[in-house]
Amino acid sequence: MERIRFGTGMLLLGTTLGATLAFGFVASAQAIGKSMVAMRESRTVKVKGTSAEDLASDRATWSATVSVKAPTLKEAYAILERDTGKLAAFLASRGFPDATLARSSVSADEIRTVDANGNRTNVIEAWRLTQRIGLASNDCAQVAAIARDATSLIRDGVEITSNPPVYTKSDIEAVKIRLLAAATDNGRERAETLAKGAHGSIAKLVSASQGVFQIVAKDSTDSSDYGVYDTSTIAKTAKAVVTLEFEIER
Repeated sequence: MERIRFGTGMLLLGTTLGATLAFGFVASAQAIGKSMVAMRESRTVKVKGTSAEDLASDRATWSATVSVKAPTLKEAYAILERDTGKLAAFLASRGFPDATLARSSVSADEIRTVDANGNRTNVIEAWRLTQRIGLASNDCAQVAAIARDATSLIRDGVEITSNPPVYTKSDIEAVKIRLLAAATDNGRERAETLAKGAHGSIAKLVSASQGVFQIVAKDSTDSSDYGVYDTSTIAKTAKAVVTLEFEIER
């Protein structure tokens, strides 16, 4: 009788254990199934979209600095007036009358003598005066020519420094919006290609972010994590990058 009860207990135990294991397998299978569904539902593809457009600058600014040196402040100022007058006449001959020019205030620096030991003294040897004259125009080619030719005044005794022109694009925000739209289209096309290769298709857009917007000299490969805005050339290339993440359907 005891063995019968023991066997029955073993039978009941085996039945209970089997049911428990079976329930465990079912629960585990359900959990795995849910994980697989969740994984399928969360499958995404992340791509970068790019676009580029060649631009021509439509605004240019330029300036030159005239320097003079003379024993007295009065003499230096007279020479400065003469030399800046020569520069103004040169610019007028290129289509920029005096009224269109921007003149800075005159900067005056004392030049003191040096003693036998190389120390500066309180004796004023001469004065150096400088003045900057600048202009702005929509004719970038004309400004480029002026910047190149202004130093010819050195032959007339003018101590002049021609500063590099600055070339910009006035409607850069419109260009940026246009390129972001093109970069987004490019990114979607790349995502569709990747999804198709995985026997799927892209669904809704999960996230989108703008990358670096660059304006570089044409044919340049310059880039920066913070963006580049080249102002040294008339011909430029604007580049935009976006990062897109799409859900994939199978």
